[in-house]
Amino acid sequence: MLKFDKQRIGGMNVSSKGNSFSDSLIDEIIQGAYNILSEIGIRVKDDNIVGILKEKGFTQKNDRILIDATVSRAYFDKHQCRNQKKNIDVDSQNTDIAYDGWVNTWPLHYIDHISGKILKYDTASLSAISRFVNNYCEQEGITPGVPGYPSDVPPVLETLARYKIAIENCPAGIEEDPASFLSAKYMFEMAEVVGRKMEHTPIYMSTPLTLGGDTVKIAMEFRDRLKSVSVGSMPSFGASTPLTISGAFALVLAENLGGAILVNALTDLPAYFGASVIPFDFHSLNISYGSPEKLIFDLLSIEFNAKLRGGKPEVSSVCIHTWAKRPGAQAAFEKGSQITAGAMLGAKHFVGLGALSMDEIFCPIQLVLDVEMMHHVGRMVKGSAVEHMPENIVEMIQQNIDRSFLESDLTLDNHSDFIWYPKLFTRDSLSKWQHLKERDALDEANQIVSKLWHAEPKYELDKEQKKEIDSIYSKACAEVYPISVPE
Repeated sequence: MLKFDKQRIGGMNVSSKGNSFSDSLIDEIIQGAYNILSEIGIRVKDDNIVGILKEKGFTQKNDRILIDATVSRAYFDKHQCRNQKKNIDVDSQNTDIAYDGWVNTWPLHYIDHISGKILKYDTASLSAISRFVNNYCEQEGITPGVPGYPSDVPPVLETLARYKIAIENCPAGIEEDPASFLSAKYMFEMAEVVGRKMEHTPIYMSTPLTLGGDTVKIAMEFRDRLKSVSVGSMPSFGASTPLTISGAFALVLAENLGGAILVNALTDLPAYFGASVIPFDFHSLNISYGSPEKLIFDLLSIEFNAKLRGGKPEVSSVCIHTWAKRPGAQAAFEKGSQITAGAMLGAKHFVGLGALSMDEIFCPIQLVLDVEMMHHVGRMVKGSAVEHMPENIVEMIQQNIDRSFLESDLTLDNHSDFIWYPKLFTRDSLSKWQHLKERDALDEANQIVSKLWHAEPKYELDKEQKKEIDSIYSKACAEVYPISVPE
């Protein structure tokens, strides 16, 4: 039986703000990653890619490519501080910065706000919901996104169909993240039609320590159009990693650093990397989104990556996912607690607005609830500034002492600077609430969704551009349906 030192060398809680990884432990983890790459290596699924890497001087051992520690160290030293935002201390956050959130973009299902049924997206329903999301996000001043993928197209066309829907209905939410080679080929063309350039693409590692799939082929084929790639993975703690935090981060750093080195060798493109670990629920046999542990591991990952690059942790964003299948107590508590804890640590961006069942379902009503919770917590964190003592305090009181200060100009003109007014949550007495037909937050959110659902779209694609986009999509469909092209 394998043994390891179970002694906990550092405590971690949400108030510690980045003291779990000492400098010496970071060095040990980095060295562990070098050892993993030199002794175990990266499994490469494509024999042609293996041949190219061998020609470039890499050693093959069985179905894996070994990477010498000197190569890993040189690449790490060159790229560890690249493509990073400036790190700032979480104790010195500017609380006047507006909160933002990112609409979840992965679901294959949505909740129909009229029937309440959980349905699979098709192209028409995803387009309609994307128009609503664009309208709502523009109204609220948050970042929109196409909230899912259509199920009525072949898998190789999913990201292209989604990209087309974004261009036509939600341009600020365009994501250049092709999952298939065919989609990537035509996404480059669509991007040019609307004056964009696709210059970056992600590489997804299969954990543990495996490189392959269309994302690598996309980077190789279109390297002349790209300026960089990023390499990442989604490791499950204790399932696809050892059940030791330091060991898990060593493994994940090895797979992403190793993937970056190999992709760089294949494309000559800068390949950026990091390491994050996701908790795993051993009862449900699923990744543990919505749990307290998810936030804990998010904070560990933020700290690790900051210290990996010699900076201080910046808690700029947190995930607010839940496994709840409908809006209700579980979704409100799990999402609300993650928003609160993240905001208290300095986060200004919240990832996963509108998402339910992790990222399987998008719910328009949940989107409205999430934004309300985000603003509610934001007002708490912002606090209220204390002014200088008014010179005319006696006069101010004398004028209003025999009547309510509610009638004073000071109160009438400035009360909204001190009190946040929710759109959904009631603060009425029982009798008034009953008089208003006992409406709750879900009723109010549904009303907002219904009103915006039928509103005129705030964006419309140029007609000539739409013709070109349709033509490109038809060409892509023709490669999948060579006999008849669907409309």
